[in-house]
Amino acid sequence: HQRCSGQGHAVGVGGVQQGKYLKVDSLRLGNDTNFVTLGPHTMTTMDVSHLKKLFGERFSGLLGTPLWEKLPYSLDYQESQIRFYRRDAFRPPKEAVEVPLKLADGWPTVPAQINRKHDGTLLLDSGHEGGLDIGSAFSAAHRDLFSGKGESRGLTQGLGGPRADL
Repeated sequence: HQRCSGQGHAVGVGGVQQGKYLKVDSLRLGNDTNFVTLGPHTMTTMDVSHLKKLFGERFSGLLGTPLWEKLPYSLDYQESQIRFYRRDAFRPPKEAVEVPLKLADGWPTVPAQINRKHDGTLLLDSGHEGGLDIGSAFSAAHRDLFSGKGESRGLTQGLGGPRADL
């Protein structure tokens, strides 16, 4: 059951997409045997066809921060799994390292330090294939990171489409 409840936009690292908001009664993540069901949710409909060009697959949509906030989870890229946990029963493994997470206007960020002397804040982007990218203002403020090292330019791709690195 879907009910239209307005229009708006979705903002991602790569840009902005316009869309319509729809209310759904439930959302089930997973397959027939392994799944988690979430209750009522508002979703945004938008054009994500450009993702097919990037990944060679058809995507039905994207999972954003409001869904990630609902349940504790772990991502295991080597095993190709995401594990969701009941909040009341979740206990992190003893060997887990807890890193502070801060939401900056809804964007998940973590404190970081490069070469044990340059403090910064990094945005978590689970779909980014580049590993670690730093902003041009940060790199300009810490030029010693690049002393004796070559630089190159490239193209990045996100929700809003391709963008040239500056």
